[in-house]
Amino acid sequence: MKQIEVHITNDCLVFSYNTAISNEQDLINTRALSKTVLTFSEKYMEENTKAVASFLKDLSFKRQIKKAVILQHSLAPLIIDCLNKTEFERISFLENTCLTFKICEKLAEVKHLKYIDCHSIPTFMLEYLDKVGIVAESRCEVLTHSRFMNENNLTSYSKMYYKINLRITTPVDDEDIKDLEAFCNINRYLKTIHLDHCDIESINKIADALYKERIKNIKIIIHDNIHDEKIIDALKKLNKKYTKKYKVSLKLSYTEEYIKDNFIKQVTFTTLKVCSFLIFVIIGGVLGYIFLNNNNSLRKVKEINEEINTILSSAEKDTIYNTVEDNEETSNNGNSNSSNNYLRSLLSLNSDTVGWLTVKGTNVDYPVVQTNDNKYYLRKNYNKQKDFNGWIFMDYRNNPEVLDKNTIIYGHNIYYSDVMFGTLTKLTKKKWREVEENHYISFSTLDEKLTWKIFSVYSINVTSDYLQTTFDSGDEWLEFTSKLKDRSDYEFDAEVKEDDKILTLSTCLENNRRLVVHAVLVKK
Repeated sequence: MKQIEVHITNDCLVFSYNTAISNEQDLINTRALSKTVLTFSEKYMEENTKAVASFLKDLSFKRQIKKAVILQHSLAPLIIDCLNKTEFERISFLENTCLTFKICEKLAEVKHLKYIDCHSIPTFMLEYLDKVGIVAESRCEVLTHSRFMNENNLTSYSKMYYKINLRITTPVDDEDIKDLEAFCNINRYLKTIHLDHCDIESINKIADALYKERIKNIKIIIHDNIHDEKIIDALKKLNKKYTKKYKVSLKLSYTEEYIKDNFIKQVTFTTLKVCSFLIFVIIGGVLGYIFLNNNNSLRKVKEINEEINTILSSAEKDTIYNTVEDNEETSNNGNSNSSNNYLRSLLSLNSDTVGWLTVKGTNVDYPVVQTNDNKYYLRKNYNKQKDFNGWIFMDYRNNPEVLDKNTIIYGHNIYYSDVMFGTLTKLTKKKWREVEENHYISFSTLDEKLTWKIFSVYSINVTSDYLQTTFDSGDEWLEFTSKLKDRSDYEFDAEVKEDDKILTLSTCLENNRRLVVHAVLVKK
């Protein structure tokens, strides 16, 4: 049976476990070891919290004590419950570990508490405690977050509360799971978790964390091209287990290229021969359908662009009129404002809008959208209607507010109508490259006008090695960008440094190849 010792000093009460007292000693209630030291059994405090709280309240009132010191975090929940009705204004935690969400949640219920000090505290909890008037001081300022917190931009309590979709890079470590559990304690809207790779151990850890925090009806989408039957069978068994026990479902998301390749491999020569005539007829019908669908899509693109330009023109005029005084002030103090706020007017047309992309010397001049996967806008236009042309969209993993080290934008190569990325192949022409101005790309967010300088253009067989968005070190980043620059089919004078960010444009070419463009951020 654990014993809890209370040291009474002139200005505070100090709570700690007493390891010197033998478990055989009978301390079911309490014992005064001296005038300044009391010892309770943990069981007694748990079963008589109100009585202990009343005793501590009277003791602190008589001695005018308004501060408590807790030596071990494992002791904190029980002691905080006993201090709930006292008039303690400060609580100090001496253990050199980070304060947990559950402890912070209990602290928020202490009526007269104004200050806490501890070794460290998650930054998102500062906002939570501040709302109830508690100031938190830490002896060790932690300015970094776990990979899980960083890649989901969970920098505040409110962002954690309203988050709908999570992305998790595997394998997960203990710190990721710890932060996931804290997230689950706060969040009320989570529906989907995206995993970048199939890792059975990580999936089990995530499902256990969801079950532990009683989070149900969650879909885990695994973005991986898996062909190993053993792994697929294992996932099926896990899905059956999770659906029944955890109310969590697993979904495997293959790339279109993988599905296409494996489908072709499964079709035998005999079947092709027997069905050749039928396929010929179908192809003729498909080509006719594509022709009609393409004309209809071109009309839609034209109508959408007209609607976009009308809204932008009106919003830009309003912005000019509303910022005359700001511009005069800017000219006086020498600062410039790169606000691109008028683009926010496009949110009335499509709430998925995250920016605008323009590639000089081409027809690429479109608003950019983003949703929670990389499939939706392959066959949907800006008005979210079915459209063979799709639209220009940002990788679902990227953060459009605080751009990642590598921001990735996709679009179909509609070469026969020159829409979307249909004219991006002009970057491979000498005539285009001879114009220095063409080497600068404009990709602006809803808040900033950004200019990027091209440093690499190349074609490559289908691969995902240039689609990495997060990096663990500067050396990994420089090695990655050096690889991209070495791949370039042409020489560009732009350099990429350790602190830089880049923009990647990716589109299809013939025979399962990709045309890829990389540009480095040079100006805001």
